[in-house]
Amino acid sequence: MLLGIALGALSLRALRQKQRDIIKDRLRVTVAERLAGTRWQQNRLAARLLDRFSQTNLYRTQNLQLQSDPHHRVVLYGDSITQFWQDRAPDTLATHPNFINRGISGQTTPALLWRLQQDVLNLHPATVILLAGTNDFFFPELHISQSETESNLRRIAALAQQHGARVILCSVLPVRYSNGRYTDRILATNASLRAYALQNHLHYVDYFAAMADAQGQLPAQLSDDGVHPNHAGYEVMAKTLLQQMDADDAGAKL
Repeated sequence: MLLGIALGALSLRALRQKQRDIIKDRLRVTVAERLAGTRWQQNRLAARLLDRFSQTNLYRTQNLQLQSDPHHRVVLYGDSITQFWQDRAPDTLATHPNFINRGISGQTTPALLWRLQQDVLNLHPATVILLAGTNDFFFPELHISQSETESNLRRIAALAQQHGARVILCSVLPVRYSNGRYTDRILATNASLRAYALQNHLHYVDYFAAMADAQGQLPAQLSDDGVHPNHAGYEVMAKTLLQQMDADDAGAKL
């Protein structure tokens, strides 16, 4: 009799788990359909979006293992341009071991806002270096407007500032893609970010001015694919960033 009760309990538990799995799968499809505007099976965009948002725990282990003094911690926060920095040109920031990379390839500004708490705020950094926005216009099917990009970046900056961090807003990088199709949006976004930084006493790093050619695009010597910096590109970024940080520190001491 006891064996029968135990088997019944196990069967009921398995049935409930199966029901939960079915509900989870249905919800996953529903979210995918709403995000992509089409059926899950017919659109890879939904899969990519869910995958990007599912990476909120990518740095969970590293975050738990952090030992350095948070009073000197600097978090580099962004998408693939930030993430690839530690792989393609780690030597450019080797003299700054307090810099922590929290970039995730493919992420848009909504995704960055989504994981801000665990990958930035919970680390209590002294400084947050925010670089993002390229993927918002690279995936037009997401319908992320320029104003939404700017709003998300301002929100991230404001939350970091409210948690006591010095915020460094970075311009969107130039790209060499589609014959300058995105240049106007990049320039407009950067102008808005610069104005916001000035109005809210934030620091601003102009990567665009340091890297763009005469046509406002990313030159081949700084990027192999026209979007992501190569080693030479990251050298320019590191020099631009560190010079601006040194200038800001010197100004604060005056």
